[in-house]
Amino acid sequence: MVQFCPPPACRNPDTGECMTPKGIPCNPDNGSPEEGCIRYVSNENTLPAPLVFPWCCRRVHEHSWVARKFGNVGFSSMGHPDRRRPLLLTAFGVSFTAWVFMMLASGALSTGQSLNAWAWAIAEIRITPGTTVTLRAGIWARTATFYSTDYQPPLYLNGIGGWADCADAISMGEFNLTFDDPTAHCTDCADVSESTTLFIILSIVTQISQISSDVQRSTRYGDINCQKLWAVLTSTLGFVTGIQSLRTFAFSCWRNLPSTYTVLLPGGLPITVEAEWTGSVGFFLMAIGISLKAFDVFCHLIVPTPQERRIRPPEKVDMTTYMKLEVQSPAPVYMQREEGEGPSPVASQHSLQETRGKARAPPGMPPEANASSVGNADL
Repeated sequence: MVQFCPPPACRNPDTGECMTPKGIPCNPDNGSPEEGCIRYVSNENTLPAPLVFPWCCRRVHEHSWVARKFGNVGFSSMGHPDRRRPLLLTAFGVSFTAWVFMMLASGALSTGQSLNAWAWAIAEIRITPGTTVTLRAGIWARTATFYSTDYQPPLYLNGIGGWADCADAISMGEFNLTFDDPTAHCTDCADVSESTTLFIILSIVTQISQISSDVQRSTRYGDINCQKLWAVLTSTLGFVTGIQSLRTFAFSCWRNLPSTYTVLLPGGLPITVEAEWTGSVGFFLMAIGISLKAFDVFCHLIVPTPQERRIRPPEKVDMTTYMKLEVQSPAPVYMQREEGEGPSPVASQHSLQETRGKARAPPGMPPEANASSVGNADL
C-alpha cells in the first residue's frame, strides 16, 4: 500500500519519517486529508474490504450504474463537509444509543431471574391490599413474583417457567399460580420463540453495520457509493426485522396470555383474580431502538456521495488511487493520459461536468473572448 502522512504535512525533512511537529510518529496507513481522530475511522482501510477491494466485486457494488445513481440521491448542500460530518456523527450517536437499547431489550431472551428486569410484557395482580403477584413474560419463559406485607417479615418469592415445557402452575414456595387453560397460551408463545429470537439477533447485528457506516460516510474521503447503498439496506433490514419481532411477540404471545388466574394460598385456599397485561421495559426499549433506525435511513438518503465517486473509473484502478480522488487536483492520476495520447475519456467527462452551464462563444469567435462578449452583452 502507498504510504501517506496525515495532514498537516508532518514528514521529518531530515529522516523522511512520518512524524508530528512534536516528534510523535504518525499513522502512515491511509491517505485521508482529514485532521483529528476521524481520519482513523473513515478511510480506505475501514471500508468493507470483501465488497470494494477485489475489482471483480467493486465493479458491481461501487461502479455499476445502479450504485452510482443511488450515490447521487440526496441534496448536494448536505454533501458539504460542514453539514455532512455533524449530521452523520449525530446519526452515529443515535445509532449507538439504539444499539444499547436493543441489547438491553434482548435480556428478554433470558430464562433466569434476570428476565424480571427486561421482560416484554407484565401484569400485576393485587390479592389483598398488602399482597401482590407480578407476572412477567419474555421470549422463552415467564416469571411470577409474590410479595406480601401481610407477613412479618414481608414475604418475597419468585417462580419461573419456560414456554416449551409449560406446567400447570408456577411454583413460588408455598404458593402456586394456576391458569384456566395453561397449555393454550404456552403453546402460542413457544411457537414464536425461535422466530422472535431470530428477528432480535438480525436487528442487533445490522445495527453494528449501521454504526460503522455512519462513521465511514462522515468524511468525503471515506464516502463511496457502495457504503451508502449498504447503509440504507442494512438499516432498512434491521428496521423491518425489528418491527417483525415486536409484532410477532405482541400478536402471537402477549395478546394471548390469560387474563384469569387462580392463586393457591397456604392452607389450600384458592382465590381467582384477573390480570391485565401491558408492555414492559424490554418491549419499549426495543420499540425505541427500532424507531431510531428510521432516522439513520433518512440521514444516509439525504447525503449524496461526492461527485467524483459517481464517475465510472477505468478498469482495475487500484482502491488507493480511487479514494485519493477527493484530495488530488486538478484530476486524479487515472483520469490523465500520457502526453500525445489525447484526453482520457474519464477526464473529459470530469471536465465536462466542471464546465457545464457556462456560456459558449458564438461561431467564429475565439473561446477567450467568450467572457468579454457576455459581459458586453450585459451592458
